[in-house]
Amino acid sequence: MHRAFPRAACVLAGLAVCTTIVTGPLAAVPGYAATTTAPTFAVAGCATSATQPPAAPDPSAVPWAIAASGVAGLRGVANGAGEVVAVIDSGVTPLASFGHRVLAGHDLLGSTDGRVDCVGHGTAVASIIAAGSTPGAAFHGLAPAAKILPVRVSEAELVDGAVSGDATTPAGLGAAITWAVDHGADVLNISVVVGTDDRTLRSAVARAVADGVVVVASVGNNHNDSGPDPTPYPAAYPGVIGVGSIDEGGARSATSEVGSFLDVVAPGGGVTADRLPSGLGTFDGASFAVPYVAATAALVRQEFPQLTNAQIAQRIFDTTDPPPVGASRADYGHGIVDPYRAVASAVTTVGTGGGQVTSASPRLGADAGTGAPAAAAITPGRQRWVVGAAAAVALILLGFAWTPAGAYRRRLDRNA
Repeated sequence: MHRAFPRAACVLAGLAVCTTIVTGPLAAVPGYAATTTAPTFAVAGCATSATQPPAAPDPSAVPWAIAASGVAGLRGVANGAGEVVAVIDSGVTPLASFGHRVLAGHDLLGSTDGRVDCVGHGTAVASIIAAGSTPGAAFHGLAPAAKILPVRVSEAELVDGAVSGDATTPAGLGAAITWAVDHGADVLNISVVVGTDDRTLRSAVARAVADGVVVVASVGNNHNDSGPDPTPYPAAYPGVIGVGSIDEGGARSATSEVGSFLDVVAPGGGVTADRLPSGLGTFDGASFAVPYVAATAALVRQEFPQLTNAQIAQRIFDTTDPPPVGASRADYGHGIVDPYRAVASAVTTVGTGGGQVTSASPRLGADAGTGAPAAAAITPGRQRWVVGAAAAVALILLGFAWTPAGAYRRRLDRNA
């Protein structure tokens, strides 16, 4: 048995290497270990309870918004890793789909760390950004490796035409933005709208923009067919990406506001997201289009860390898809956000020194005109797999060659 041991040891070592290189990249894919138990927090002091949106009709079917995003073509290239997205909303309950990527945040309504959501709004928004895959469900976030920084500012809901629960104030929203910027947010997702221009809020947004943070905000759901829509803040402030909603057919959602504050539109009608206390729901409104754009910003920021927040916004604008034929361009701003093209396309932007800089993904090629995924690039993950596989094969062959070589040497010794 002692002569067979070296062969067995090498074979086992080779198998171990094979296992490592196969499961290693998978373990790095968000959602692969999504069943890991996440911390849970008691919902203490909630004035209201989460209303139940309609359940997703078929959890195993790929939601239309994810299919339209093209993020499957970014696998192994951009997933939001290293980016922190602050969700300034009703808090975020850290469901299992988030793993341990919901950070301790802040609560302007109580004494929690932001990881409490009484109405489910913030949790649904955050899941569109960063939920990992779960068994039996095709839904996942667009940037499933990003971290979520929850800032709880509101638990207001519109129920049967009436607002219930505590709403935020402009000054409170400004304080939330300042806290998020001071605590490392790279992108701000603001699905909360206020109708008043406030000095504290305006200053907080200006500081966030000056600090290089990408600020994405809802344009609101109060469209008026007979007159101009109310001005939504902070979407109307300079440097903020104002987001409206479209449905599965590409039409602007009937309630989504339009005006000079509208920069882009994204899926917000009939979109799938996590709902409390468990399962998936179907959500409507510009609130749920905002995370689609915030996640896109996180993907772009990860892939192009040299770009400023203004250049990231411009890249998103330059890679949008056009409105449907016959639709009013005023209803769409720059167009429909396309996450895949935002990362993959070669786009010329103004550099920090004022010159023209063409930015193309260093690890992913694409036809900028179609947004179609190009042939798979040789990414670091694939390089690792090839090198590791070669090493494993070499170890296995060495194991099989070890014993015959040893036997040959012993025969030479006996014949000497």
